[in-house]
Amino acid sequence: MNYRILVKSSAYRLLWMKIVTGFDPSHCCAKSLLGSYVKGIAFGAQPAGRLYEGMSELGPHVGYLCGVTARYDRNLHVAFRESPGDSFDVETDDIQIHIQDAVRIAVPQTDVTAPTAKQAACRNYRFGKVYFEEAALIAASISSDR
Repeated sequence: MNYRILVKSSAYRLLWMKIVTGFDPSHCCAKSLLGSYVKGIAFGAQPAGRLYEGMSELGPHVGYLCGVTARYDRNLHVAFRESPGDSFDVETDDIQIHIQDAVRIAVPQTDVTAPTAKQAACRNYRFGKVYFEEAALIAASISSDR
């Protein structure tokens, strides 16, 4: 997957991208999504005008780009999986994103069942719970069909 990310404003107090390999329901926020941070994208506050371009292997895993602002409704949550030949774009007042050889995956916008209210409201947690629980159910269904 190739990416181009242009930070258009200084709204992001935190920006990160991970190659996500699993989900830890005992945490929320970035810690709930297991995996490694994409090297070359500075974890932290972002100045306007910063440009990130690079390539990272997703393989069977998913990518997750998260940007935290002072306003919950302006936070950025973009999940995606590898899909050679496909691409997608996201643009807001704060950021412009182009990701190639991937398709976007929906991040749930409503609360999920979770141990705490903070986890239920956390979009990283919501994504991990829904995406990885669905994957486990599909895998269990395939095994039981054999």
